[in-house]
Amino acid sequence: MVHAVNVTGAVAVEGGPPAAEMRQILLDDGKGILAQAAKDAPGVAVAHQFLREGAPGAEVCASAREWGADLIVIGTHGRGGLSRLLMGSTAEAVVRHAPCPVLVVPATAAART
Repeated sequence: MVHAVNVTGAVAVEGGPPAAEMRQILLDDGKGILAQAAKDAPGVAVAHQFLREGAPGAEVCASAREWGADLIVIGTHGRGGLSRLLMGSTAEAVVRHAPCPVLVVPATAAART
């Protein structure tokens, strides 16, 4: 499992935590996301978990290259149109740059609402 945290946006905001503290908050949240994802996959043996810093699409592809992945499985929020254009798409970036086949799993209708 790979979770990438884009910490480049972790900047100090007036009245908010300092940038270093915000970065640590994001990394701690990432650890929690990985732990929860492993719990949410009963019957799946999670051999490795990676928490990386950087652009998610690039970090997923880099992890796949480093570990010689045979397949990347990635979920998508199912956004389309203007929302996708404005927000970008990690799944799309992975599909375009992955060193191996990619299986994109769409969000369920309930998860999109």
